[in-house]
Amino acid sequence: MKKTITDYKCKRVIDSTIIPHFKNGEYFMGINTGLDSLIT
Repeated sequence: MKKTITDYKCKRVIDSTIIPHFKNGEYFMGINTGLDSLIT
């Protein structure tokens, strides 16, 4: 069964997880943590 990730969920993960890491220069950590959030 496929699950759908909504635009709202993606935006929340980007704003709350990925962008803060990117602002600190932690690009790998931002992507890794963001993907973990979307997977779980």
